[in-house]
Amino acid sequence: MAFKHVAVIAPAGPLDAEKLISGIAWLKDKSTAVTIMPHVSTGATEEYFAAPAAARADDFNAAWRNPEIDLIVCARGGFGCSQILPLLDWDLLRSRNIPVLGLSDITALHLAMLKNGIGTPISGPMLGRFAKMDTFTAEALEQVFLPISGKEVEAQPLKKGNDFEALPRALNLTVAASLCGTPFMPDLSGSLLILEDIAEPPYKIERALTQLKQCDILTQCAGLIFGQFTDCGEISQLKHIFNKYAAELDVPAWYNFPFGHEPRTVSLNWSRKLQIRNMRIYS
Repeated sequence: MAFKHVAVIAPAGPLDAEKLISGIAWLKDKSTAVTIMPHVSTGATEEYFAAPAAARADDFNAAWRNPEIDLIVCARGGFGCSQILPLLDWDLLRSRNIPVLGLSDITALHLAMLKNGIGTPISGPMLGRFAKMDTFTAEALEQVFLPISGKEVEAQPLKKGNDFEALPRALNLTVAASLCGTPFMPDLSGSLLILEDIAEPPYKIERALTQLKQCDILTQCAGLIFGQFTDCGEISQLKHIFNKYAAELDVPAWYNFPFGHEPRTVSLNWSRKLQIRNMRIYS
């Protein structure tokens, strides 16, 4: 990654020391200056937060304020991003454009960034996964910061449609559903929705899809892609759910797209359109 100075933040959960050390080593091996923000692992009363909400927000604001920082990497997901959204200095964040890398719970932060027109959300592996990325995942992460490559990404069609191009919105399904009705949910009309999740039973997947449908988020997208649903039940049951919701839409749909919590995953730049030609997806 051709960045001069990377800041590491933990806007949600804490990262264990071994993964923190190995992730930092991976970044430094790329000849990148790395700053670990003060509250990445200071702890909070609840063990599932890296630090109190105000401290996590302060780290994000401080990284943005530092003119040398040109990429912000999230240490991990978990839960907590939605808590810091009201505490962020949105006027400060509009002062310049910085890419922010993460997925899972980072969906809340990415959606709020889109809503407020700041920064560049990048959906992809976080610090804790860097040291164990396979070649496919590492190359995909490198390429997401380059001009359009035209590389084909595999996926299985659920419902065919016409050729088009659209900006990707790569979302954790249940986190996206939790933001519905809040001031941090942007207009996703015309987007190519890419959904993933982990450790949610099928009925909760349906619940979240119903929420997105009833909020007109599914009905106004340009296309729908189901990514990796890790530990979310049998694939046959999930495919039945995917088919059911895709059938109700007047847009093309796919499943088995390599994005999410599995070791092998693509990365997605929200400011770079994906192209659909003959139901094949090109980055």
